[in-house]
Formats: sequence, structure tokens, C-alpha cells
Amino acid sequence: MGIDHLTQHLDELFSTAESHYIKIRNGYEEEAIHQLRVSLKKVNAIFRLAAYVAPQSYKARLDFRPLKEIFDLSGAVRDLQIAHQVLRQYQTAYNKNIQKSINDELVLAIGQLVEWKKRKPSDQLFVLVGTSAQRSKSISQARWLKGSVGYIDHLFQNIELLMSSKRKDKWHRVRISLKRIRFVIDLALNMKKDFVSPEEYKTVRLLGKLLGDWHDRVIVVAKVRSYVTESTYAMAKKDDKELLKRLSSDQRSLLAASRFYLRDLLANRLV
Repeated sequence: MGIDHLTQHLDELFSTAESHYIKIRNGYEEEAIHQLRVSLKKVNAIFRLAAYVAPQSYKARLDFRPLKEIFDLSGAVRDLQIAHQVLRQYQTAYNKNIQKSINDELVLAIGQLVEWKKRKPSDQLFVLVGTSAQRSKSISQARWLKGSVGYIDHLFQNIELLMSSKRKDKWHRVRISLKRIRFVIDLALNMKKDFVSPEEYKTVRLLGKLLGDWHDRVIVVAKVRSYVTESTYAMAKKDDKELLKRLSSDQRSLLAASRFYLRDLLANRLV
């Protein structure tokens, strides 16, 4: 039955999130924090799908609320970890003062995460949220699959609206929508192996990778610019200016590639 797939999928996500949450002891466990974030993003996407399919049983924001604070706290840490990782790719333009500035922020963010974790045992946090899967027992597999098609179409419509808009954050929102599309496909593939073709799934993943790399550089540019302020930019070291130039150039290249693949994806809807 379809519900077995959904319950199993959510239970696996909660179990994975909990296992990585437990591994976080001093906040420097990069992979644990990364995997915790991925699991929570998937849970959020599935709750949103559930609210689309069965709005009388699910309220996405309310269902995710118990996890919202750990999601935000771990996100702040993860962004700073990413900043370090990306900067390592630009060694020739690396500035130790920028590194120190980011590291100082990271220490503070980690402190907040670890303190919060001390107050929230994993069994209190994840068992509570995990019980939500039981609400879907009356929903058939056919209904979940039909709802998945509708929700993916809804997300694609949002992407099309965003691409025709002048919103400054449109690519960020497109990136999030594509992540949700991928996570919903992952669930649907557990129910129906040919829900999408391997080629279509590969395109979604590739777009996610391109926009993920773009967003990583957005994070770093913001951190670098906060260090090299407008008033001191003219006096900044040549390396600082070169770093911003290279990051901005790579951002443009990644967006250009994303536009190309997104046009193809929108022209040939997945489902």
C-alpha cells in the first residue's frame, strides 16, 4: 500500500535526522550538520506535499514547527561551513582576515546550536514529530501519486512565475522549489519506479547542483562584502578585490548554465 511507503519514507528521514543530531557534540561535525540539514529539508518538503494532498490532515508550517529552530540554527552553522569550503577553492585570492572573520561567526553560531541541543534531547524532538506519519493511513497510494503530480506541477508553475518576475530573490526561490521537486520525486519513485525517467531525474539533480554551487558563492560574497565594507573597499588588499571578482564571475557562469537547463526542463515537464 502507498501509505506504507510514505510512513516508511518519513520514518527513515526522522531516523536519519536523529542519528546525525546525536552525532553533534561540539558543533564542528560538518558532515553530521550537513546531513541533518538535508534530512530536515526533505521532511519539510514531504510535509508540504502532504498538506497539498490532504489539507484537512496536514498543516505544513505547524507540522514542521517543532523542527524549525534546529533547522535555522543548523543552517546558520552550515552557511559558515560552506563559506570556509568555498574559500578553499580560491586559495590564490584567500585573505586570512576574512577567514578569521568567518571563523569568529562560526564559533558563535556553533555555540548557539550546541546550547540548544543540550536543552532538546533527540527522543523528545524526533519521536514527537515522527508520529505525524500516522495521520496518512487513510490516503491511498494512487492519491499520493496523483497528488505528487499536482504538487510538482504547482511548483513548476511557481518557477515559471518567478522566472518572469523581477524579484531579486527569484533564483533562490527557484532553487528551493527544485529541491522540493526532487524530494517529492524521491518519495514517488518508492511507489512507482517509472514515475519519471532517469534522464529527467538527472536533469533535476544537475540543476540542483548548479544552483547549489551558485548559492554557496552567494553566501561567500555576502560574507566577504560584510568584511570589505564600502568605506574600506578602496583600501582593501588586491586579493580581496580579486576574490570578489572571481566569485562574481563564477556566480554568473553557474546562473547561465542553470538558465539553459531550466529552459529545457520547463519545456519538457517531468510528469
